[in-house]
Amino acid sequence: MRGSVKHVDPPDAALSEGPAQWAVYLYTCFLQGLFNHLPHGFFRWEPDLKDTEIVITGEQPLDADAIQKNPHLVVLRGPYKWANLSLDKMRNTGSFTGNRTHTDLVAGTMGVFCIAEEGMEADRLADIVFRATVYHRRLLQKTGGFHKIGHDLSTGPETPPGALIRDSSEVEGVMVEVSVPWFLQWTWTSELIVPPQKTTLGLIFDEPRASDVEKPAFDVLNDATLLAHYGVANNEEAESEFGLQALVTP
Repeated sequence: MRGSVKHVDPPDAALSEGPAQWAVYLYTCFLQGLFNHLPHGFFRWEPDLKDTEIVITGEQPLDADAIQKNPHLVVLRGPYKWANLSLDKMRNTGSFTGNRTHTDLVAGTMGVFCIAEEGMEADRLADIVFRATVYHRRLLQKTGGFHKIGHDLSTGPETPPGALIRDSSEVEGVMVEVSVPWFLQWTWTSELIVPPQKTTLGLIFDEPRASDVEKPAFDVLNDATLLAHYGVANNEEAESEFGLQALVTP
Protein backbone atom coordinates (compact mmCIF):
# COMPACT_ATOMS: atom_id res chain seq x y z
CA MET A 1 0.00 0.00 0.00
CA ARG A 2 1.41 3.36 -1.01
CA GLY A 3 1.74 6.00 1.66
CA SER A 4 2.45 9.70 1.51
CA VAL A 5 4.52 12.02 3.64
CA LYS A 6 2.30 13.86 6.08
CA HIS A 7 2.43 17.61 5.53
CA VAL A 8 1.90 20.40 8.00
CA ASP A 9 -1.43 22.23 8.04
CA PRO A 10 -2.47 24.01 4.82
CA PRO A 11 -1.92 27.79 4.62
CA ASP A 12 -5.44 28.88 5.59
CA ALA A 13 -5.44 26.71 8.72
CA ALA A 14 -1.92 27.79 9.71
CA LEU A 15 -2.81 31.46 9.25
CA SER A 16 -5.88 31.12 11.45
CA GLU A 17 -3.85 29.46 14.21
CA GLY A 18 -1.20 32.14 14.59
CA PRO A 19 2.20 33.48 13.56
CA ALA A 20 4.31 30.64 14.98
CA GLN A 21 2.28 27.95 13.19
CA TRP A 22 2.50 29.97 9.98
CA ALA A 23 6.28 30.32 10.37
CA VAL A 24 6.64 26.54 10.84
CA TYR A 25 4.50 25.92 7.76
CA LEU A 26 6.56 28.28 5.59
CA TYR A 27 9.90 26.93 6.74
CA THR A 28 8.84 23.28 6.41
CA CYS A 29 7.75 23.93 2.83
CA PHE A 30 11.10 25.61 2.19
CA LEU A 31 13.01 22.56 3.43
CA GLN A 32 10.86 20.21 1.35
CA GLY A 33 11.55 22.27 -1.77
CA LEU A 34 15.25 22.52 -0.95
CA PHE A 35 15.77 18.78 -0.56
CA ASN A 36 13.56 18.10 -3.59
CA HIS A 37 16.25 19.78 -5.72
CA LEU A 38 19.02 17.52 -4.40
CA PRO A 39 20.18 14.68 -6.68
CA HIS A 40 18.93 11.13 -6.21
CA GLY A 41 21.00 9.26 -3.66
CA PHE A 42 21.71 12.43 -1.67
CA PHE A 43 18.72 12.91 0.69
CA ARG A 44 16.31 13.79 -2.11
CA TRP A 45 12.79 14.57 -0.83
CA GLU A 46 9.71 13.40 -2.71
CA PRO A 47 6.03 13.83 -1.72
CA ASP A 48 5.42 10.08 -1.97
CA LEU A 49 6.77 8.09 0.97
CA LYS A 50 7.63 5.21 -1.38
CA ASP A 51 10.02 7.37 -3.41
CA THR A 52 11.45 9.80 -0.87
CA GLU A 53 14.92 9.41 0.65
CA ILE A 54 14.17 11.68 3.62
CA VAL A 55 11.05 12.54 5.64
CA ILE A 56 10.50 16.27 6.24
CA THR A 57 7.55 17.20 8.43
CA GLY A 58 6.25 19.69 10.96
CA GLU A 59 5.30 16.96 13.41
CA GLN A 60 7.45 14.74 15.59
CA PRO A 61 7.75 11.21 14.22
CA LEU A 62 6.64 8.50 16.64
CA ASP A 63 7.41 5.39 14.60
CA ALA A 64 10.90 4.12 15.47
CA ASP A 65 10.95 1.80 12.45
CA ALA A 66 10.60 4.80 10.11
CA ILE A 67 14.03 6.10 11.15
CA GLN A 68 15.61 2.86 9.94
CA LYS A 69 14.09 3.42 6.50
CA ASN A 70 14.73 7.16 6.08
CA PRO A 71 16.40 9.99 7.99
CA HIS A 72 14.01 12.65 9.29
CA LEU A 73 13.89 16.44 9.47
CA VAL A 74 11.32 17.56 12.03
CA VAL A 75 10.47 21.26 12.36
CA LEU A 76 9.07 22.24 15.75
CA ARG A 77 8.34 25.71 17.02
CA GLY A 78 10.16 27.20 19.97
CA PRO A 79 9.29 30.22 22.14
CA TYR A 80 7.90 33.33 20.48
CA LYS A 81 6.83 36.77 21.72
CA TRP A 82 5.53 40.17 20.65
CA ALA A 83 8.12 42.88 20.04
CA ASN A 84 5.73 45.69 21.21
CA LEU A 85 7.00 48.24 18.70
CA SER A 86 4.07 50.63 19.19
CA LEU A 87 1.58 51.61 21.89
CA ASP A 88 -1.29 49.10 21.95
CA LYS A 89 0.15 47.70 18.67
CA MET A 90 -2.18 50.20 16.97
CA ARG A 91 -2.00 50.75 13.22
CA ASN A 92 -5.22 52.65 12.50
CA THR A 93 -8.85 52.96 13.60
CA GLY A 94 -12.10 53.63 11.73
CA SER A 95 -13.64 57.03 12.44
CA PHE A 96 -17.26 55.85 12.24
CA THR A 97 -17.16 52.12 12.98
CA GLY A 98 -14.51 52.15 15.70
CA ASN A 99 -12.93 49.04 14.18
CA ARG A 100 -9.21 48.87 14.86
CA THR A 101 -6.30 47.42 12.92
CA HIS A 102 -3.31 46.29 14.97
CA THR A 103 0.11 45.12 13.88
CA ASP A 104 3.36 44.10 15.53
CA LEU A 105 6.52 42.15 14.94
CA VAL A 106 6.65 38.62 16.35
CA ALA A 107 10.04 37.20 17.29
CA GLY A 108 10.46 33.47 17.70
CA THR A 109 12.60 30.41 17.10
CA MET A 110 12.18 27.08 15.35
CA GLY A 111 14.10 23.88 15.97
CA VAL A 112 15.00 21.63 13.05
CA PHE A 113 15.68 18.16 14.46
CA CYS A 114 17.89 16.14 12.11
CA ILE A 115 17.41 12.48 12.99
CA ALA A 116 19.32 9.53 11.52
CA GLU A 117 20.77 6.19 12.57
CA GLU A 118 24.35 7.43 12.32
CA GLY A 119 25.72 10.54 13.98
CA MET A 120 27.70 11.56 10.91
CA GLU A 121 24.56 11.40 8.76
CA ALA A 122 22.58 13.52 11.22
CA ASP A 123 25.47 15.99 11.34
CA ARG A 124 25.54 16.19 7.56
CA LEU A 125 21.83 16.96 7.41
CA ALA A 126 22.21 19.65 10.06
CA ASP A 127 25.01 21.27 8.07
CA ILE A 128 22.83 21.39 4.93
CA VAL A 129 20.00 23.06 6.87
CA PHE A 130 22.45 25.39 8.62
CA ARG A 131 24.07 26.66 5.42
CA ALA A 132 21.02 26.60 3.12
CA THR A 133 18.98 28.82 5.45
CA VAL A 134 21.67 31.49 5.20
CA TYR A 135 22.20 31.03 1.46
CA HIS A 136 18.48 31.38 0.70
CA ARG A 137 17.39 33.83 3.38
CA ARG A 138 16.43 36.44 0.76
CA LEU A 139 13.96 33.98 -0.73
CA LEU A 140 12.47 33.33 2.72
CA GLN A 141 12.20 37.07 3.39
CA LYS A 142 10.88 38.17 -0.01
CA THR A 143 8.52 35.31 -0.81
CA GLY A 144 8.00 33.70 2.59
CA GLY A 145 7.18 36.92 4.43
CA PHE A 146 9.83 36.72 7.13
CA HIS A 147 11.33 40.07 8.11
CA LYS A 148 14.53 38.49 9.34
CA ILE A 149 15.68 34.89 9.14
CA GLY A 150 18.99 33.20 8.47
CA HIS A 151 20.85 35.17 11.13
CA ASP A 152 22.18 33.87 14.44
CA LEU A 153 21.59 30.21 13.59
CA SER A 154 23.15 27.66 15.91
CA THR A 155 23.72 23.91 15.75
CA GLY A 156 23.81 21.67 18.79
CA PRO A 157 25.83 18.53 19.48
CA GLU A 158 24.82 14.99 18.62
CA THR A 159 22.68 13.15 21.09
CA PRO A 160 24.26 9.91 22.36
CA PRO A 161 23.10 6.77 20.49
CA GLY A 162 20.05 5.33 22.22
CA ALA A 163 19.13 8.58 23.97
CA LEU A 164 16.44 9.37 21.42
CA ILE A 165 14.71 5.97 21.30
CA ARG A 166 14.69 4.12 24.60
CA ASP A 167 14.48 0.40 25.24
CA SER A 168 15.52 -0.54 21.72
CA SER A 169 18.48 -2.75 20.91
CA GLU A 170 18.05 -2.35 17.15
CA VAL A 171 17.27 1.34 16.62
CA GLU A 172 19.66 3.89 18.08
CA GLY A 173 18.66 7.18 16.51
CA VAL A 174 21.01 10.15 16.71
CA MET A 175 19.68 13.71 16.60
CA VAL A 176 21.31 17.09 15.88
CA GLU A 177 19.24 20.25 16.38
CA VAL A 178 19.52 23.43 14.33
CA SER A 179 18.00 26.48 16.04
CA VAL A 180 16.52 29.03 13.61
CA PRO A 181 15.46 32.45 14.98
CA TRP A 182 12.85 34.35 12.91
CA PHE A 183 10.88 37.61 12.82
CA LEU A 184 7.43 37.91 11.24
CA GLN A 185 4.99 40.82 10.94
CA TRP A 186 1.49 39.96 12.19
CA THR A 187 -1.60 42.12 11.55
CA TRP A 188 -5.20 41.67 12.70
CA THR A 189 -8.46 43.63 12.84
CA SER A 190 -10.79 44.05 15.82
CA GLU A 191 -14.44 44.64 14.87
CA LEU A 192 -16.59 46.13 17.60
CA ILE A 193 -19.80 44.27 18.48
CA VAL A 194 -20.56 46.35 21.60
CA PRO A 195 -20.25 50.15 22.01
CA PRO A 196 -17.06 50.93 23.97
CA GLN A 197 -18.95 53.11 26.47
CA LYS A 198 -21.26 50.18 27.27
CA THR A 199 -18.56 47.55 27.60
CA THR A 200 -18.44 46.14 31.14
CA LEU A 201 -17.43 42.93 32.86
CA GLY A 202 -21.13 42.14 32.98
CA LEU A 203 -20.83 41.03 29.37
CA ILE A 204 -18.86 38.09 30.75
CA PHE A 205 -20.32 37.50 34.23
CA ASP A 206 -24.05 38.36 34.01
CA GLU A 207 -24.96 34.97 32.54
CA PRO A 208 -23.66 31.42 33.15
CA ARG A 209 -22.23 31.59 29.65
CA ALA A 210 -20.73 34.78 28.26
CA SER A 211 -22.20 34.09 24.82
CA ASP A 212 -25.74 34.30 26.31
CA VAL A 213 -25.36 37.92 27.46
CA GLU A 214 -27.52 40.33 25.44
CA LYS A 215 -25.20 42.78 23.76
CA PRO A 216 -26.17 46.49 23.83
CA ALA A 217 -26.97 47.97 20.43
CA PHE A 218 -25.03 50.83 18.90
CA ASP A 219 -26.65 54.26 19.13
CA VAL A 220 -26.95 55.78 15.66
CA LEU A 221 -26.30 59.51 15.63
CA ASN A 222 -29.03 61.23 13.61
CA ASP A 223 -28.60 64.88 14.66
CA ALA A 224 -27.65 66.44 11.33
CA THR A 225 -26.89 69.80 12.94
CA LEU A 226 -24.39 68.24 15.31
CA LEU A 227 -22.85 66.27 12.46
CA ALA A 228 -22.56 69.41 10.37
CA HIS A 229 -20.71 71.05 13.22
CA TYR A 230 -18.09 68.32 12.99
CA GLY A 231 -18.03 68.47 9.21
CA VAL A 232 -19.31 64.96 8.53
CA ALA A 233 -22.97 65.44 7.56
CA ASN A 234 -22.08 65.83 3.88
CA ASN A 235 -19.52 63.05 3.99
CA GLU A 236 -20.38 60.15 1.65
CA GLU A 237 -18.86 57.65 4.11
CA ALA A 238 -21.13 58.90 6.89
CA GLU A 239 -24.21 58.72 4.69
CA SER A 240 -23.49 55.16 3.53
CA GLU A 241 -22.53 53.98 7.01
CA PHE A 242 -25.40 55.53 9.02
CA GLY A 243 -28.00 56.50 6.40
CA LEU A 244 -27.52 60.20 7.14
CA GLN A 245 -28.92 62.91 4.93
CA ALA A 246 -26.98 66.02 4.02
CA LEU A 247 -28.17 69.37 5.43
CA VAL A 248 -30.62 71.27 3.27
CA THR A 249 -29.54 74.87 2.98
CA PRO A 250 -32.44 77.30 2.43
